[in-house]
Amino acid sequence: MTLLPEKLKPWQTGALIGLAVALLCALPLAGGAVSAGEGRVYDLLLRARPQHADPRVVIVGIDDATFTVLGGRMPTRAEEALAITRVWAAGAGLIALDLFFRNPRDQAEDAALEAALSKADTVLACSPSAGLQPIELFRKKAVGVGSIDLLTDSDGVLRRLPPPYLQPTKEGSAISALPFALEIARQIWFPGGAPPARSEGDVLWLGEHPFPLGSDGWLIPYYGGEGTLPRLSFADVLDTTKPLPDLRDKFVLMGSTSPSQHDLFSVPFPAKPGEVHGFRTTSTHTMAGVEVHGQALSALLQGASIQPLSGAGRAGLFLFLAALGTLLTALPLRPAFSVPLWAILGMAIFGGAVLAIRHGRALPLLALSLCWLVYAGASLSHHWYRDFQEKRAVQRLFARYVSPNVAR
Repeated sequence: MTLLPEKLKPWQTGALIGLAVALLCALPLAGGAVSAGEGRVYDLLLRARPQHADPRVVIVGIDDATFTVLGGRMPTRAEEALAITRVWAAGAGLIALDLFFRNPRDQAEDAALEAALSKADTVLACSPSAGLQPIELFRKKAVGVGSIDLLTDSDGVLRRLPPPYLQPTKEGSAISALPFALEIARQIWFPGGAPPARSEGDVLWLGEHPFPLGSDGWLIPYYGGEGTLPRLSFADVLDTTKPLPDLRDKFVLMGSTSPSQHDLFSVPFPAKPGEVHGFRTTSTHTMAGVEVHGQALSALLQGASIQPLSGAGRAGLFLFLAALGTLLTALPLRPAFSVPLWAILGMAIFGGAVLAIRHGRALPLLALSLCWLVYAGASLSHHWYRDFQEKRAVQRLFARYVSPNVAR
């Protein structure tokens, strides 16, 4: 007794199986049925990319050593002014402060910080989502202000920058705040004054520099985990008895890197192990917000970008896989030939995903792999069953003329 009507030819049975898999598997996967788990596979694919961060991006971290030197407190504005002055004197091309200056404080300290900002090219931080902006005293001395708001995915991992903040105007909309890294990059690209940003479709153009405006944000092309970018301790910058390294043409991001300040995010890469007060630290998948912005800046300066497939591209890819899977299931293939064929197709899918991410495209590898696995299982089962049926038919034919043992 067969599973399908006898009147169907083997290739028709295979075609029906392929179509059934397309409706029950390929279609839901193309629609994002496993999108929640896609991020973890994407994290693994990131390791296949060349990992050479821009050496011009440097972090000055307010780290545990700084808190030890300062007696467990954050730096005062006078100390921040000193750090800015020293870093600028060492030749930095731009200084970005991942710090909030939202309220006036001691008049003398505010005056010292204002004086430091007036002598250096700086970008200050804001948070439109929290309504936090630097006070006008400092804002007017900076060359730019960027948003440090970040987006985490549903699994809690930070993989993308949010799109720019827009405000309605009579002409439509205008940008009220760019992401912090993009604002820094804009000031680097256009030191004499940035041209107006223009939006064309899903791309924001800053002069000749494109920035994709996907609704889910901009995927950060990470170069590694915490500690990938060169780093100086804020405590060493404050120590006027120690000369700073040559920072000519470097772009310095200054912010907290201490776990005690809770400015850490889960990221795709593990942190680089290191030494803290003589103890070997363990590697975790966390990164300080200032280095997240630094790695995003490094990618922008190098023109690196990772874009997910568009809806049409995703649909076309799954349609091709469904058509190929249906064809391979319908063809009269022997299992000995079908198995290596499906293995080659699986390797092609994985290799294609690796090649795509090296060229700035993120394929839905988990969904494609599951689709391939179901098609391969259905196709091989069909081929084995058809081969078994043919052998049984030959056996029955011989059993008419010879003994059952000889027929077997």
